[in-house]
Amino acid sequence: MSGGAGHIMDMISRIRGNSGLRKNRGYFGIKEEYLKISNQQGYNYKNATPEQLEAVRSELRRQVAMESKRITLVIVLSVILALALLALVSFFIAKVF
Repeated sequence: MSGGAGHIMDMISRIRGNSGLRKNRGYFGIKEEYLKISNQQGYNYKNATPEQLEAVRSELRRQVAMESKRITLVIVLSVILALALLALVSFFIAKVF
C-alpha cells in the first residue's frame, strides 16, 4: 500500500528545488561573472539625441491621450448601459405592480 507516496515525492522534489534556489548567486553575482568573462569594465550606454527624445515624448503623449479617451468612452458607455438597465427594470416592476 502506498499511502501518501505521491505527497512524499512532491515534498522531496520541492525540497530539492528550493535548495537549488538557495545556491543561486542572484542577479549581481551573474553580472560580476559576466564582466569577468567578457573582460569589460562596465556597460556602455548609448545616448539619445534631443530629436530622438522628443520623438519618444510625443509618442508617449499620444498614447496617454488615446488611453484617456478610451477610458472615458468606456465609463460613459457603462453609465449609459447601467441607466438603461435601471430604467428597464423599473418599467417592468411598475408594470407588474
